[in-house]
Amino acid sequence: MEACRAPLTVDPEAIAKYPFYVLDEGGTITGFYGLSGQPPRGEIEFLFVEPESVRSGRGQRLARHFLALARSLGFAEMDVSADAFAENFYVAMGAVRIAEVPSDAIPNRLIPRLRFSLLADRVTAHHLSDLHTAHPGEKMATIPMIPVGTVTTLNRSILLTERGMSGSEGDDFIYSHCGSIMLENFDPSTIRGNPVYQCGFCENNNDLPFTASGRRSVSG
Repeated sequence: MEACRAPLTVDPEAIAKYPFYVLDEGGTITGFYGLSGQPPRGEIEFLFVEPESVRSGRGQRLARHFLALARSLGFAEMDVSADAFAENFYVAMGAVRIAEVPSDAIPNRLIPRLRFSLLADRVTAHHLSDLHTAHPGEKMATIPMIPVGTVTTLNRSILLTERGMSGSEGDDFIYSHCGSIMLENFDPSTIRGNPVYQCGFCENNNDLPFTASGRRSVSG
């Protein structure tokens, strides 16, 4: 851990110069990120959540925020040198591996270098207010879906959510296979029938953990 201290220390001068955002949930900081660089290509310097927040959807909330912010600032591409264990997360959010580079913290170790294209359709710009409000535990919940296969779907329709779906006064649904949140603030009772939901990233099928008509409500 000591070897990682210097490369993972946030420089106050960098905070003053570049965009840094924190995920503040009721006064508790559960994650943050920082960007650097000048358009057209930038760098994701940091993206971390509290260990107990891993796979809770908070990392994706941060990622959606920095992608929307970067595009609004005129960036066409954002690069990140990621820990090997974080590569699947960035790929699920739309990045592609472009190289391997030496680790700043561990000698003789190569880590993946990934790139986001901000011209891709799946990057949207309507998440810029996400980090100003604490979402989980207030008006919505983050709900894991159930993985299902082709046999389970039988004659049910398949609802493709490649571009994501959002609504109002609903919940966030995590796709079970890859951990992506493709249904945001979403009320499944607004969908006709009883479809299964196919992730646009990993292309696997997911089912609701409850009937659409029995959607649970979460009080603040």
